[in-house]
Formats: sequence, structure tokens, C-alpha cells
Amino acid sequence: MAGESAQQAEMAAVSDEMEPGDQRIESEASRSKTSSREGSVRGGGLADALSLKPASSDPWRAFRTLLAVAALLCGSVGLTISTIKAPIEWKPPPDASPFGYTVSLVLFLGPIAVLVWWFARHREVPFSRRAFGWTVAILAPLGFTLDVLLASTLLEFDSPGSTVAQMIPVLGGEVPVEEFIFYFTGFIAVLLTYIWADEHWLALYNVPDYSPAAARVKRILRFDWRAVPAAAAVMGLATLWSWVWGTGNLPIYLYFLTLAALLPTLGLLHSTIHFINWRAFGFALFGILLVSLTWEVTLAIPYRWWGYREEWMIGTIEAWWNLPVEAVVVWLVVTYTTVVTYEAIKIWLASGKSARGAWLGE
Repeated sequence: MAGESAQQAEMAAVSDEMEPGDQRIESEASRSKTSSREGSVRGGGLADALSLKPASSDPWRAFRTLLAVAALLCGSVGLTISTIKAPIEWKPPPDASPFGYTVSLVLFLGPIAVLVWWFARHREVPFSRRAFGWTVAILAPLGFTLDVLLASTLLEFDSPGSTVAQMIPVLGGEVPVEEFIFYFTGFIAVLLTYIWADEHWLALYNVPDYSPAAARVKRILRFDWRAVPAAAAVMGLATLWSWVWGTGNLPIYLYFLTLAALLPTLGLLHSTIHFINWRAFGFALFGILLVSLTWEVTLAIPYRWWGYREEWMIGTIEAWWNLPVEAVVVWLVVTYTTVVTYEAIKIWLASGKSARGAWLGE
């Protein structure tokens, strides 16, 4: 009893020394923790096993919020761009940007170098290097496949002086080596940005310990067959748009993004949605969109580092030097595919199960 009285007196003294604002913050934190504990007692589902904070206990709500923000931004930009009725006409002089494409790769290499240095100096921050390696090893070949199979059909490179002039043979032609470095570093930049935001900048909303929750995932690969008609509808509408209002050709760039990247990873969303830090996802997504649009709209397209063959696209944005819609969509798909794949691999590694048992179930 004496010990309890002494403890109560000490707590009262500390409370008297606190500023009113500090007392309010502590009170709110106490209520939040109490509410979290009560929810954990009442629950018992996957969200409780993940030890999620009250603000992020509903991953579907966070996902919908992210979609709403993206839709608001796209709608506002689209409405503004619709006022442009004629594209800018400008032809750069020869050698207007010597080695421009080569040097511009620093837009990916710079953030990669900084984030690698940061993680090396902050080893206390969790970083699943195995999951990182597996993700890059799986997704980088996807970018290479796009280059090998479709680059000569979809892209054109009219400024040889902007590269080191080291060409790589691909199906139907050749592309500069910078193109392969572009996709390889792009995946790494997106993934490192997400990991940094998830584990540090927005760590309040991540899952601190995967092991208990990962062990409760019966199988990671749970493909929702409703995604098939949805993907077919997207490609069908794109084809209809191209035939009625576009060039009349098949939008093969969108076909590739849908079939090779988006559709396969939809089978992972059901298992990973509780593990994805959607705020970190949004941070990585809007960051890569800012970089890519700055890269293409203000530099690459005007200076002919690369260009797009419009006959294979859904349509172009005239105000942005006829940038194809797919050039924006690709980074939405890349961010989604990268994060979902990374989180699925983390679940597998944390589950302690064999690859077959984790992905397909025992």
C-alpha cells in the first residue's frame, strides 16, 4: 500500500509539472491505447493480429482514400488540360542536349544512392533485404521484356547524341543501353522509396512484426477470377476508344501493362492488403509520378531523347507534347506491382513456411 501511495504521489507531481497541452496529448494517447486494447480484445481477426493503429485498422478504407485522392488529382489536371486545343510546335536543333538521356538517369540513380546510404547508416530500421532482392529479381526482367519485345514498335529514338550510342539489339530493331538501365533503376527507386516511407517516414502505419500475422495467412496466392472480366473490360474499352476516336490500331502498350503486370498481381492483393502501408504507397506513387512527368514532359519528349509511336497508344495529351496516356499509367502499374510483390514476398519469408506452403497452401 505504501508503495502504491508513493507511486501515485510521484505521478501527481509529474502531472503538475506538465504543461496543459502536454497533459492533453498524454490523455489522448492514453485513450487511443485503451481503445486499441479494447478493439484487440473484441476482435481476433487478421487486423488485430497485425497490431494496426486505430487510424489504419481498415486497409480497404485507406485504399479507397488513396484512390479518391488520385482521382481528384487526375480529374483536376484532366479538366485543365482539356482547355488546350493545339500542341506546342518546336523542333530542337541537332545536339541540343549532348548525353542528355544518359545524364538524366541520375533522376533514379540519385535517390537510390541516397536511400542506400541512409539505410546503411540506420541499421536499426527494419529492412528485409531478401524480400528486396527477390522483388527486383522478379520485376526487373518484366521491364527488360517490354524493351526486348515491344520497344522498337512502341518507341523511337531520334536523338542519338543524347546517349552513349551503345545500342542493344531487340526484336525488330535496337534500343540504347540507357533504356534497360531506365527500367532497372526505376523498379529499385520505387521500391526503396516505399520501404523508406513504410519503415521510417510513415512507420506509424506499418506492420511492425510480420511473423504472427504471416503465419495465419493460409495461402498468399488467392486469385480473384472477377479480375479477368475486369481486365477484359479495360482492354475492350481501350480498343473501342482507339477504333472510334483514336488511330484505329490495337493499343498494345496497354495490353502489355494489363496482362503482364496488373492482372497477375491482382492475385496477391487479397492477401497483402492488410500488410501494405497505403500511406507509404501513396508517397512512393506520387513521388514517382512527379519525377516521371518532369522527366518526360519537360525533357525527354521535347528534346527527342525518346518518343512514342502514337498509332499504338490509346491517345495522347496534347498539352504535354503529345505524351501518351499509357506513359502515365505505366508508373501507376509499376508502383502497384512493385509494392504488392514486395509485401507478398515479405509474408512468405516471415511465415516460416516452404515456398509451396506459403504461396499455394498446405
